[in-house]
Amino acid sequence: MKFPITAIMLLALIHGSESFTVAKRDVSADVDKLTKYVQDLSTIVTSVTRELVEKVKNHELTGKAQTYLEQGKVHLQPLADKLQENLKPLTSSIEKTLKPLTDSVQAQVEPLIESVMEEMWKKVMNRVKALLPDQ
Repeated sequence: MKFPITAIMLLALIHGSESFTVAKRDVSADVDKLTKYVQDLSTIVTSVTRELVEKVKNHELTGKAQTYLEQGKVHLQPLADKLQENLKPLTSSIEKTLKPLTDSVQAQVEPLIESVMEEMWKKVMNRVKALLPDQ
């Protein structure tokens, strides 16, 4: 009676070890697939994280630059307004001083331009007449 029980136990042990080997191979393949999947997922997550960090940095830089420009405008606008107010009397004074001078120069230049234009017109007409056949 001990022999059949021992034989059955031996057969069960052999069958169990073969099942374990087949299962071990399947588990090994599954572990390899799972490891590859986790590595791919890790690569994707790392890449997306880097892209997000870059976008956040760029957005922060853009925000900082915008803030800097706005602060500069806030500081410079009162100075520009004050400068414009201070320059108004100066520009008015220069305009008042130069107005008579420009009027005088214009009055002297206009007849000169008219006479030059008349002379040029006469020369053009004389050359056109010279090109025409005699009649």
